Amino acid sequence: MGELVTSLATGRSVNSDEDTPVALGDCGILKTSCVASDAFDDRKVKRVAEAERYLVKCPLKAGSVIVSRMNGNIDLVGACGYVWKERPNVYLPDRLWQVSVDQDTDGYFVYLSLIRPSTKAHLRESATGTSTMKNIPQSLLLSLAVALPTTVEQAAIGAFFTRLDDLITLHQRECRGSLNRR
Repeated sequence: MGELVTSLATGRSVNSDEDTPVALGDCGILKTSCVASDAFDDRKVKRVAEAERYLVKCPLKAGSVIVSRMNGNIDLVGACGYVWKERPNVYLPDRLWQVSVDQDTDGYFVYLSLIRPSTKAHLRESATGTSTMKNIPQSLLLSLAVALPTTVEQAAIGAFFTRLDDLITLHQRECRGSLNRR
């Protein structure tokens, strides 16, 4: 993994207001739960306190993978999601990493590699820290072995799983719609 990653960035801990919606132009910080289901949810954002806006430092970038590097719930250590589009004025907290990969590597393919059950189990088993807060050392993430097909094959695999995810989402919406009509 270390050969593919160009940067492994993290944000800062800032005071935020979870009860105030983040309006257009506001400064927001991602909640750790934005990757809880191994899919990135860009709606999981808290409004940064006005007095602490100068502290934010890691803006959200499209094409990156967000990884939960620490959590009190061991099942959420290593949870991740792929960022499809940027959100202006949204930043990372200190508990999340933003993984950027080199131009010859497909970020979505790296995301798919990280959500494999065997990879997630390895990250959880190897996490360090106390019983109330486990974390993944950078060296652990960067030392993960990744089977890397060619860039064209990575893109094809990513496109296939993207279409599959879209079909599943569509099917789930249709099922919910039919349940609501009953």
